[in-house]
Amino acid sequence: MTITCSSKESNFTFPYILEDNEPDLSLDFIVPLKLVNHWNRCSLVANFFATYQSQVFKNKDKVISILSTITNELIENAVKFSCDQNKIVKLSLRYFNDLIYLETKNTAKKSDAKRIIHFFNTLETETPESLFIKKIEENAARPNKKSEIGLLSLIKDYQAKFAYQINEDDANDTATIQLKTLISQHSINAH
Repeated sequence: MTITCSSKESNFTFPYILEDNEPDLSLDFIVPLKLVNHWNRCSLVANFFATYQSQVFKNKDKVISILSTITNELIENAVKFSCDQNKIVKLSLRYFNDLIYLETKNTAKKSDAKRIIHFFNTLETETPESLFIKKIEENAARPNKKSEIGLLSLIKDYQAKFAYQINEDDANDTATIQLKTLISQHSINAH
């Protein structure tokens, strides 16, 4: 089964030109889950993508910092929700018409895929700000719970727009999650 959705909260449809074009930069990599404590490996990839993309901006240092933060959050999310330590995480970047388009793709447990669906469905009825506060309170009460704050931060702080596609594999009880993120150049410059 394939489930596709654009976040209604973001009121956003991906421009067709981005869907059909090759990425400006793409990387497939593995960060074994047993090394998840070494998040700096994800940061290295995020910093590389940010530095690469910053070349089209005037304030490169500021852009590197912001894009690295955004990209790192997306990579960590994909790695954290990978179901197998040897599964590849795919990351791609496109820049078109003052829009930065980042995409991650990973294989997760079906239960984690359902959490993504639930997360975006919740955004249909709650604002990112109220949901952010709610998640902080929930995490304070249950610190070992997966926080769900990262994607909310990207929406709240950088006006990120999201869409996702989930392809379920019933035979393996897994799902491929493709998370598409769009950030405008204006959002970055305004920060």
